[in-house]
Amino acid sequence: MPVKNYPTKYFFHFPLLIKLFLTLCIFVSGINNLSYAGQLKSDSLKQVLSSYPDKKSYSLTDTVKVNLLIELSRLLLNTAGTDEARIYAEEAVRLSQRINFVKGEINALDRLSMVHGYTGNFPEALKQYYTILQIHEKSGDQDAIAKAHSRLGLIYSMQQNYPDAHREFLIAHKMHLESGNKEEEGLTHANIAHAYKSEGKFELSINEYVAALEIFKKLKQPKFIAMMHGNLGHVYNSMGNYSQALKEQQISLKIKESLNDTYGISGSHNNIGMIYEKMGEYENALNEYEASLRYSETMNDRIGMAWSYVHIGNIKTALQHPEEGKQWITKGLQLFKTSGKVDGIMNAYQLLDKTDTLLGNYQDAYYAYREYILYRDSLDNEEIRKNSMKTKMQYEFDKKESLLQAASEAKIRRQKLIRNAVATGLGATLIFLIIVFIQRNSIAKARKQSEELLLNILPEKIADELKRDGRTVARQIDQVTVMFTDFKGFTQLTEKVSPSELVEEIDTCFRAFDQIMQENGVEKIKTIGDSYMCAGGLPIPNETHPFDVVRAAIEINSFMTKRGQYAKQNGGWTFDIRIGIHTGPVIAGIVGSKKYSYDIWGDTVNTASRMESSGESGKINISGTTHEKIHQQFKCIHRGKIAARNKGDIDMYFVESAL
Repeated sequence: MPVKNYPTKYFFHFPLLIKLFLTLCIFVSGINNLSYAGQLKSDSLKQVLSSYPDKKSYSLTDTVKVNLLIELSRLLLNTAGTDEARIYAEEAVRLSQRINFVKGEINALDRLSMVHGYTGNFPEALKQYYTILQIHEKSGDQDAIAKAHSRLGLIYSMQQNYPDAHREFLIAHKMHLESGNKEEEGLTHANIAHAYKSEGKFELSINEYVAALEIFKKLKQPKFIAMMHGNLGHVYNSMGNYSQALKEQQISLKIKESLNDTYGISGSHNNIGMIYEKMGEYENALNEYEASLRYSETMNDRIGMAWSYVHIGNIKTALQHPEEGKQWITKGLQLFKTSGKVDGIMNAYQLLDKTDTLLGNYQDAYYAYREYILYRDSLDNEEIRKNSMKTKMQYEFDKKESLLQAASEAKIRRQKLIRNAVATGLGATLIFLIIVFIQRNSIAKARKQSEELLLNILPEKIADELKRDGRTVARQIDQVTVMFTDFKGFTQLTEKVSPSELVEEIDTCFRAFDQIMQENGVEKIKTIGDSYMCAGGLPIPNETHPFDVVRAAIEINSFMTKRGQYAKQNGGWTFDIRIGIHTGPVIAGIVGSKKYSYDIWGDTVNTASRMESSGESGKINISGTTHEKIHQQFKCIHRGKIAARNKGDIDMYFVESAL
C-alpha cells in the first residue's frame, strides 16, 4: 500500500497531545473530593494552553484550543472570579471567528453571556445571545433558535423585565412543541415558572414547575427531576409553606445524593438551611449551612463557600453572637468581591448593616448600607434597562435590514435571468435597446434614490465631499449649538406597552422632530434609543445657530405638549420629554467605512447631554453660555448654579418663550 504524504499543517503537536491526554485524565479521574480540584483543573488547562505555538496560520488543533478556553472560563468563574473567566471566553470568541469555527463561537458566546449575567451586566449578556440567535437564524436550526429565545427570556427574567421574558419563553415553547423536543419543552416550562416566581405569581409558578416535572419523569431524567423538586421548594418557601418546602428540598437532596452530584448536594443543604432559618430553627439552619460549606470546600467552589459564610454569619448574629457573625459575613464579602458577584456583594453588605447596627457600630453600619444601595442600584437602574432595550431594537433593525438585503439580492438575480433570457431570443437587437432604455431609467432612478438616501444620512456638503474625493476630513468648528432630547419614563413604558406600539410612537415623534430640524436649518446628528441629538452651525458655520436650535426646541416642546393633551383626551399615551442645549466648539466628521455616520465630539457634546439630564420634564434647559447668545430674543428664567455630573456647578436657565 502506498504511503500518503499528508500536508504538514494537519499534524498535531505531539508534546501538546500528551499534555491534552494528561488533562483529560484529570477530568475523568473523579477528583471532585479533593479540596484543590477546581484549581488543579484550571492550572492544568493553563499549562496546556501556554504550549500552543505562536503562529499566524491555524490548524485542526485550534478547535481544541477554543474548547479548552471555554472549559477554562467555566472553571474559573467559581474558582478565580469573573475577570479571568471573561478574558478566556473573549479569547475563545475571537479565535473561533478567525478560524470560522461556528460551533465554538456559539459556545464561547454562551459562556461570555453567562459571565456578564453573573456580574449583573445584563445588556452585554443580552448582546451575546442576540448574536447567537442571529447565527442560528442563518443556519435555520429551529431547535437551536428556540433554545436561544429561551435563554434570552431567562436573562430578561433576571433583569426583572418580565414582559420581554414571557414573550421570549412563549416563542421558545411554541417552537419546542412543533419540533417535539420534550427536554427543551420541560426546561422552558421551568424558565417560565422562574419568571412567575420572581413576579410573586406563586400558583402559576407551581403549575409550570409541575408541568416540567411531569415531562422529566416521563423522560426518566433524575438530574432534572431533582432540580424541579428543589425549585418547587423555593416557591413554597416564598409562600410561607415551610413544611411543603422542606419536603420538596429533601426529595431533591435524596436524588442528588444517589447521583453523587456534589455541587447539587451543596446547594440542597443551603436551600434547606434557608427554610429552617425562616422557621426560626437556627441550630438546624446552622447545621445545614455548615454541611453546604463542607461540600463547597471539596470543590473549591468559591461562590458556594461565600454564600455559606454569609449565611452562617447571619445565623451567628441571630444566635446573639454578632461579633462572630460579622467575621463570617466579612469573609464571604471578600470572596464575593474577588469573584465579582454583584448580588452576593449586595447581600453581604445588607447583612453587615444589620450586624453593625446591633453592635452599635453606626459608622460601619452607615457605610455598609451605603454600599448595599450602590450595588442594588447597579443591578437595577434605568441606564441598564435602556441599554437592554437598545440591544433588542438593534437586533430587530439588523434582522429587518438582512431580510431587505436578501430580498434585494433575489430581485437582482431575477432581473439578470430575465435579461439573459430575453437577450437570447428573436429580435435581440430591438429588445436589447428596450432593455438598455429601461435600465438607463432604472439606473437614473436608483442613482436619484441613492442621492436622497445619502443626504438622509449625511449633510449635503459632506456627501458632496465624499463623492468627489472618496473621503472626508474631520474639522473643528469653533461655535456650534448642540441639543439633546430624552423621553422621561421610557423604561417604565416598555413594561406596559408592546414593542410595536413603543417603536411606532418613537417613530412618530422622531419624524416630527426631523421636520422641525429641516425647517429651522438644524442638522440631525443621530438617535440613540429614545434620545435625539442635533446641532446648529454645521457643517457650514453660521451666526444664527443658537437661535435656530432654541426655536427648534420650543417647537419640539410644543409638539410633545399637544400630543400629550390629545393622548389624554383619547385615552392614549405618549412620552414626557426633557430638552438640554449648550453652545461651544466641536470636532465633526464621518465615522465608519461602510455604514457612514456623521458625528460630533468634544466637551460641548458632553455638557449638552448634562443639560438634558439636569433638566425637567416639559422644560428646555440651557447653559449660561447659550443664554448669553440668545437672551435678547428669548424669555428665560435663571435656575442658579446647578451641579452637573463630572462638570461641577453650571449656570442653567429654562427657556420660556420667544420675546
